[in-house]
Amino acid sequence: MPEVVPQEELPPTMALPEAFEVLDLRRLGDGPEPVSMFSGCEYEFRIKANLDERLLMYSACMDLPEGIGSNVTQRRLDAADVERIESAYARLQPSSEQQCATGAEIITLDLSIEGGSQPDASFADDEHSDCSLPYPEHVGFVSGLDELYSELLSLLNE
Repeated sequence: MPEVVPQEELPPTMALPEAFEVLDLRRLGDGPEPVSMFSGCEYEFRIKANLDERLLMYSACMDLPEGIGSNVTQRRLDAADVERIESAYARLQPSSEQQCATGAEIITLDLSIEGGSQPDASFADDEHSDCSLPYPEHVGFVSGLDELYSELLSLLNE
């Protein structure tokens, strides 16, 4: 289980990079213990946009008879799709809001500026900025992750 980072050790805000190569958005579930933590998955739903490879990937964690697995869907991105993703990303706002919403799904965002296996910046939704939850180190908080998730999901369904 990831280490719980005490709130006082988290930076108040972290600037959003102007551009990115890979965007990795994850819905972790709701409540003090995200569903993914006790179901054996790292997330419930994940949408990953790789602008360099022009690929959008969606996966959902599922309990299968043979164990935990995921359902993966992929879609190629054209120039208009990339513009929509960049526009939705540009609407995100860094937040220093202090709140702990109950019943709201936890959403995280990892960004890779120039590819690579490790993210260059990690964020979580500001609805959980004052909760004692297992966030990655050096996380900032942003508003608008629900809207970004919805935009990426609509691209997958077109």
